[in-house]
Formats: sequence, structure tokens, C-alpha cells
Amino acid sequence: MERIMSSRVLALLLVVALLPALAGASCGQLRNLKASIAGTVYMDGRPAGWGTVQLLNEAGQVVAQERCTDSGHYNIRNLDPGRYTMVWLNNQGVPYGGETVVEVRRGRFEQVDLYLTRDDRMPMGGN
Repeated sequence: MERIMSSRVLALLLVVALLPALAGASCGQLRNLKASIAGTVYMDGRPAGWGTVQLLNEAGQVVAQERCTDSGHYNIRNLDPGRYTMVWLNNQGVPYGGETVVEVRRGRFEQVDLYLTRDDRMPMGGN
């Protein structure tokens, strides 16, 4: 019984001793959390697994991109908080969309599915 009690006391002391270090690390990690966006791209109602999703910042610059899986799924990680415009490029690099704007917050995951049609093709030279 004494052995069990001393093991519990030792474990409790260890937790108490490590708690400040763990709390400090957690706070530091929370300050550095990035955001992510994931979803599925649909073209004319079917998954568009043959393209790439790009994220443009407010200045129109590409800041991230991810190739879609065969089922049209994408997952873009390590984003800074902010507003992004989403554009989908087919396998020839033709852009579609440009109307979907998403705002991501620190440490958040956003689920954004894109529903596009052939009519959503963007003019060449403009994002």
C-alpha cells in the first residue's frame, strides 16, 4: 500500500513540476498556429479531380496551391490568417471561379467546397 501511495505522490509531484513548462509551450504553440482550407471541387455536378486549387491574396498574388485528388478533394495547410480568393485551374491551366472568397482565422480549419460550371471560366489573363 505504501509503495502504491508513494508512486502516486511521485506522479503528482512530477505533474506539478512539469505543468508550468507544458502550459508555456502550449501558449507559444497557440500563437503560431496556422490555418487550413479543405474541400471538394465540383465541375457541372461531378468531382473535378483533374485540376488545381489556387489561393490568391488581396493583391491577386498566388500564395498557395494544391492539386486535387482523383475525387476532387484538396487540402491547403499552413495558411496565414486573412482573406483569400479561390480559383480552380483545369489541367490546361484555364482558371475557373474567382468569386469564392474565404476568410481564415488563426488555428482554424475551413471546409469550402467549390461548385463550378463551364460558364465560370475566367477570361484569360485575369484572375
